[in-house]
Amino acid sequence: MKITPDHVLTIEKIMAQVPHNWKQQYYDNNGRKWADAEKKVIWERLDRLKSPTPETIAIIIGNDTWTSNRCDQCGKHVDAVIFLGEPLDYYSHTARLCIACVRDAIAAVESVVNNA
Repeated sequence: MKITPDHVLTIEKIMAQVPHNWKQQYYDNNGRKWADAEKKVIWERLDRLKSPTPETIAIIIGNDTWTSNRCDQCGKHVDAVIFLGEPLDYYSHTARLCIACVRDAIAAVESVVNNA
């Protein structure tokens, strides 16, 4: 699979996906019901946000994990990462790397290949 700009995950993309991802996590389409009433209220509040920020989303949900954009290599919270591996979902084998770690990875591969 070719790596494209679609593989770049920004805070803005994450925030835009939170209502959908919340509903996917806590709404049972087969039974047509929410896991509990609180989850439905949270989704309604998320869905009504006109200008979401990581802070407002965290206040509504009660934590900041739904808007975290952390590099899997260095652990830093960054504005953008590229995800590599399987298509991104809850159970995928995917690595999220910041630009600094991508540069380090390229340099490491080039040094091995160039010295072979």
